[in-house]
Amino acid sequence: MDQIKKNRAIRWLNYLLLIINITALITLLFAGRTTTTNIEQKENQELSVKFLKERLNLSESQYQELIKLSEKTFRAYHVNLDLLCEANITLLEEMSKDEVNHEEIEKIVKKIGNINATLKRNTVKHFELVKSICTKEQKDDLVMIFKEIMQLEQQCEICNRKECPRKERLNNIGKK
Repeated sequence: MDQIKKNRAIRWLNYLLLIINITALITLLFAGRTTTTNIEQKENQELSVKFLKERLNLSESQYQELIKLSEKTFRAYHVNLDLLCEANITLLEEMSKDEVNHEEIEKIVKKIGNINATLKRNTVKHFELVKSICTKEQKDDLVMIFKEIMQLEQQCEICNRKECPRKERLNNIGKK
């Protein structure tokens, strides 16, 4: 195996281990927060909606519409977070066994990937719904808010590529 293929294989192994570590960390964080009550979830939802109201300077009618839209999104989001938590715990349990069943690990990892994809789809749907009640200026601000939330700049900082065309594309997002 030449050096390039060896480096590529090691890089992919690192990616896999990073994903496993991140999902395990998220599991531990969310498993530790299972005492979160419906009241706390409702408060978090309200804070999120108020944050958007302030950042986008929404009118009262836009704000009321946002509350309705957000309720559906947050319910779906919490169901998927619960599924993700369960899958991550199952993954950790399987990884902790003396003899790891790699087929089972693969099933669990695929399940986690599907749940993460569903969460992303829910985020996109929520973004589109919020965007539908915004003016042109608010839509521009909303793109910048989502850019911040997605933390893409931080990902670029830890990326191993020095000259990356994605950085320029990222910098161009939201420019008027």
